[in-house]
Amino acid sequence: MIVVKLLGGIGNQMFEYAFGRYLALKNKTELKLDLNSLGKSDGGTIRQFELSVFNIHAEPATAAEIKKIKWELPGRRLKIMTRLLKKRGVLPRKNYIHEFYFRPDELIAMGDNVYLEGFFQNEKYFQPIADIIRTDFTLRPELNNFNPELVEKIKNCNSVSLHVRRGDYATDAATQKWHGLLPLEYYQKSLKLIEQKVKNPFFFIFSDDMDWCRANLKISADSFFVSGQKNHEDLTLMSLCKHQIVANSSFSWWGAWLNDNPKKIIIAPKQWLADEKGNEQTKNLISPDWIRI
Repeated sequence: MIVVKLLGGIGNQMFEYAFGRYLALKNKTELKLDLNSLGKSDGGTIRQFELSVFNIHAEPATAAEIKKIKWELPGRRLKIMTRLLKKRGVLPRKNYIHEFYFRPDELIAMGDNVYLEGFFQNEKYFQPIADIIRTDFTLRPELNNFNPELVEKIKNCNSVSLHVRRGDYATDAATQKWHGLLPLEYYQKSLKLIEQKVKNPFFFIFSDDMDWCRANLKISADSFFVSGQKNHEDLTLMSLCKHQIVANSSFSWWGAWLNDNPKKIIIAPKQWLADEKGNEQTKNLISPDWIRI
């Protein structure tokens, strides 16, 4: 059994699931999801389980299943001590695998009966089963018939999704210090580049701050501000566009990665995270055929 701890919003949960799915298939075992950190406040944004809208192949893990695989001493300080002792080889690492302590090649080589904690934002963690992940992240049939007029509009033009991520990036000081807000200049340069590369582009704008977008994005080409959709609907609509301008957001990343247009043009920011050390770790996040500006 592979158990993966789900953290963050829908984009992060998708990365975590994708790596767990790969390990489960590689080891011919089942995948279970630890949902215990969702729906709770740690001082940040309260997150909910968002993968149930997809055709995923995993069930929530029971308390007994988690306890059987994950082992550490109770209490925050003892947990930290346990992890340090495991890292130094004093205690066996057992089956609790924290991304922070391992290199990607070590993680990919993991066997059965492991508990995974981390964000795993690296395509390498699931590239061997990319087609399976694309299928898993299709919407369940009963959810797939939303806004058919907009879907047709996107499919029948040279559609370009443009995603602006603000929310807690703009309102929470600690989040902004880590992630950073992309400057308006990034979007201006991206729009200009798309207009040079795509004939008659039609821009579809997605954002958690549409007021800011309407006030600041000056788009000379045809455009449409997409509002009133649920997260999974926005993500699906973004993926249906022929090209993407992404924000420094895992939600944005998946919208572009799930686009199956073989000639797609993806523009992504060079500075994915404001924190310099953190940003260095994102070098494997962006596909080499995406354009970074």
